[in-house]
Amino acid sequence: MEQIKKIRVVILCHLSSQEIRSHLILRSLKVENIFRVFLKKRPSQYADNAPWNLSILKELEKYDEIEVHVVAPHPGMKKKREDFSLRGVVYHFVQCDSPFPYNYFRRRTEAKGKEPYKRNRKAIVSIINEIHPDIVNLVGAENPYYASAVLGLEGYPILLSCQTVYSNPTRKIHDKSFSQLRWNVEQEIFHKVDFFACLGPLHRDLVLEYKKDAIVFKMVFPYRPSPKLKEVEKKYDFVYFAQTVSVKKGADNAVEALSLVKQHYPDVRLLIVGANTDPFKTVLNNRIEELGLAENVFFHDYFPKQEDMLQYVKQARFAVLPIKMDIVSGTVLQAMTMGLPVVTHITSGTPLLNKDAECVLLSEIDDNNQTANNMMALMGSSELAEKLKQNSLKYIKTKDEEAKMAGEKWLAQYKAVFNNYYNNEPVPEELIYKQ
Repeated sequence: MEQIKKIRVVILCHLSSQEIRSHLILRSLKVENIFRVFLKKRPSQYADNAPWNLSILKELEKYDEIEVHVVAPHPGMKKKREDFSLRGVVYHFVQCDSPFPYNYFRRRTEAKGKEPYKRNRKAIVSIINEIHPDIVNLVGAENPYYASAVLGLEGYPILLSCQTVYSNPTRKIHDKSFSQLRWNVEQEIFHKVDFFACLGPLHRDLVLEYKKDAIVFKMVFPYRPSPKLKEVEKKYDFVYFAQTVSVKKGADNAVEALSLVKQHYPDVRLLIVGANTDPFKTVLNNRIEELGLAENVFFHDYFPKQEDMLQYVKQARFAVLPIKMDIVSGTVLQAMTMGLPVVTHITSGTPLLNKDAECVLLSEIDDNNQTANNMMALMGSSELAEKLKQNSLKYIKTKDEEAKMAGEKWLAQYKAVFNNYYNNEPVPEELIYKQ
């Protein structure tokens, strides 16, 4: 087989960082935030987004075998499109929103049934056809504001890297912000795509249930060195942190369990960090008042920079992260990396954290009594806390070694997709995600 010099790959995703924003002309948010205050909405701010995508791009910069183009929407762009290159990767950003007042009222007056994200989809499809890639790699089918664009593409093999699987039946139980639109768009994408990459067995099994003849790779995200954080005085017993404070991330369970802990430790303190918006904000605050926890729970909004958030989280001794949807939440792994003993729920992935040595304390989903018992076990035993800390750091070190090979794995998957689609070569067995 004659090998081409480079495989041209489009990575369709969303992402943002200070470096990326420095190359974009973004709107001032001052006027927008005046309107948001008037409408009792949270102020807007530009923030880092999807650092895992930035990590894989940093890895792919190393390889001459591929030519990488990133196509992504970005909020706040003044221009409809901006293009630039960074360290050999070409970025194509598209405007995905309008100034707040226009966008706010337009969404409320749109006729029902009108195709959502039509402008984004048209712009993204146009750019991808202009690039004319060999492969389109969609990262995250659960985000229809950019993912739906692949439904308008023809003539390219599409590799879907699943950050999660939105159309998971348990989501209808645990996700209070469930969107049928997101479910439906993801299902359309699944039926169009032949190549998938999944992080864990739950996602792999769901993909194969929806698409029995799918080719599924094992996905690994790259090693990301943790930022150097300063040691600080411990002001809180527990921290709960997430990009968004929500039921699916277990904020309700953290509060309910805390009320049980307070019966034995009246001065217990819980820090909640993350974007907390209505209607859940009001429900959570009312429940905190009902449980008599107003003096025990403290809030901090979402941090634009992840490093600032992690530094703030360091003020806690332990982490309570009762996730309900993820295989293993990134926040659980981040807490382990920081040396915070973790209390969490049993999901399809968290028991694997304890496979070789106990790293986290587990309870069944919504079992607030056991979650409270696990929290009190940490508070009452410095030996247990230290054991979990050391075991977690060993686990993270092992995973970091695997993650250092992520770039090679992504490259191997691109080559396998290319050779299968264009040359009818079978995908190497060692790349298939098996039981």
